[in-house]
Amino acid sequence: MTHLVQAAAAFIAVLVLAAAVLVELPWNAVYLRVPLAASVLLVYVPFAATLGRTKLRKVRRTVEQRMKELGAPPDVTTAIARAGRPWSLFGSLVMLAAVLILTWHHLRN
Repeated sequence: MTHLVQAAAAFIAVLVLAAAVLVELPWNAVYLRVPLAASVLLVYVPFAATLGRTKLRKVRRTVEQRMKELGAPPDVTTAIARAGRPWSLFGSLVMLAAVLILTWHHLRN
């Protein structure tokens, strides 16, 4: 189930970014491109970032720590963290693509 939710969220994020590019190229629709790319940055990227294993000097807890605090067994926390790591990397790539699409007009001219 975890992979299904993450795959669906990633698929929707990629579709939104593709729509942002498709409305920009033929119609120069900045008023659609910017909100679409910004929505991916504001909604999907934080979701994908929470799946990662990053830890910034005790400011942010790892996935395993958060799940243990909620009372999950250790084998469940490890399985959930292991399932989220590839999607965290994909989320970083989607973030780069969203920033590129957001600044597309400045790069093109």
